[in-house]
Amino acid sequence: MRALKLLAVLLTSAIALTALIKGVPVARKLTVDDMPSRFDNLKKDSSFKVTIVNETTGPLILENSLLKATYASVKSETAPEEFAIKSLLLKIHGGQEQIKGEGVAWKLDGANFRNGLKKLTIVKDEPDVKTVRIAYHDNNFQGISSVGTIAEVSIFPHSPVIRTKYLRYGKKFVTVDLCSPGGASAEQVRYKIYGDDKYIRGHVLSGDSTYWCGLKSESFPHQCLKSDPDDGGSLNYHNHIIATVYNPKNQVGFGRVMPIYRPGHGGIRMLRLIAVVPGFSTYPSWMSSNQLPFTGYLFFFKASPDSAIAMGKRIADGDILSVKPEK
Repeated sequence: MRALKLLAVLLTSAIALTALIKGVPVARKLTVDDMPSRFDNLKKDSSFKVTIVNETTGPLILENSLLKATYASVKSETAPEEFAIKSLLLKIHGGQEQIKGEGVAWKLDGANFRNGLKKLTIVKDEPDVKTVRIAYHDNNFQGISSVGTIAEVSIFPHSPVIRTKYLRYGKKFVTVDLCSPGGASAEQVRYKIYGDDKYIRGHVLSGDSTYWCGLKSESFPHQCLKSDPDDGGSLNYHNHIIATVYNPKNQVGFGRVMPIYRPGHGGIRMLRLIAVVPGFSTYPSWMSSNQLPFTGYLFFFKASPDSAIAMGKRIADGDILSVKPEK
């Protein structure tokens, strides 16, 4: 017994001595600087900030060492006023602007059937995350009345990820992400979706068809085929869809990670690959009563298609802070 007690004392002393040699006092709470390299994103980012120019008109600017996203009003004669990302400067690619075109068709973290800005509110301003709540006006477009969307967007230090929590949205709410990844046009880009090599069809660009549709509804008689798996089939990664679009010349691109709708869990029911402008649109509910909250992610990269999908998988698994934009 005495020998065991002596061994315990020696082990405790050795651990304490090792900690002191490494400069980590035993009684001190560990800080970000003590953490492993996978937490490097939490180290000081001098560019990390959010700026609200005007809480009722915007713009809203999210910025860190890798990107600068500016949310602003988007106006069109054929659609309601929108508030979405109208400028995305990608610092990992020389600060290149990713949204080249003008008009309602060019935007990120945007939506169809969503109205203009009502109010911006900073709800979290911490060293590891900054979050802004965006409240939109009620919508009454094309005879469909719906409550104003409420979303919370977050940015992280040294991270290529923008997180959006969709807290409230209407029956015709459709997410829209359209830009020029790496300066590419619609004819130049390539798409890569998790599980697409085993999916029932090749990449179908929008027109009369969708790439995947688990929404069996009379609203889309020509677009939702009965053969489409409700859960996404091979496209399903841990109940998420991971879709990317990129410029094959420089491997610069962006991706979407969205949960798949399940009973009791909010998410998307349809994915379309857009033909005219590079990007995606997703349909969370479309005229149903299942407008449950869910969380989606935008991420940006300069990497191979497989590496980009691997980034999306880490995001879907909740490991946002380890995601690096280049590989």
